Amino acid sequence: MSGRYYDIAQRKAQKLGRQIEVPNRPIPELCECCGKKRKLHSDHCQNTGRFRGWCCQGCTNRATLMDSPERLNKRIVYLNRPLQPEPICWARPGGFVYIWTDKKYNKKYVGSHWGTEDDGYVCGSITIRREYCDRPHDFSREIVARVTTHLADLRVEEQRWLDKIPPKEFGRSYYNIKQSCGAPRHCE
Repeated sequence: MSGRYYDIAQRKAQKLGRQIEVPNRPIPELCECCGKKRKLHSDHCQNTGRFRGWCCQGCTNRATLMDSPERLNKRIVYLNRPLQPEPICWARPGGFVYIWTDKKYNKKYVGSHWGTEDDGYVCGSITIRREYCDRPHDFSREIVARVTTHLADLRVEEQRWLDKIPPKEFGRSYYNIKQSCGAPRHCE
């Protein structure tokens, strides 16, 4: 797929740092959630990246939804609609689990990223990013697993790698301070 719809989804995927499905249908005249004529945005499931439909900003903004019970009810009906049966095209090819090694201090960091290896992403940890910027020659990154299905599967794979680390090593020989990668975002 190419053209305007792909470009919109590609920009959104880069902004969010994750894979999202490219819409396979043109932008309608009205918001598919509230039915009003407004500027529309592609809406996707935060957990799977699957395209849901075209919505106005008011219908995707949590604060706005809470101000209006009518809008909240319409959103609930909208979210209960079935997603597209099969993905059409993906704006990102997948993700990977990585291990950064700090050769100077002999410490490691396990993490994951939904995107490509060459998209400029360093790490989710502010500490590692700061250290990497100060002395990039002391760091090396190894890709230990690749996932091309869903963000939730990437989180499971990252957790599998974190579970291999003895608990006493967190914060000592690993920059990771806890044995949890964090739960994937809730979908639907």
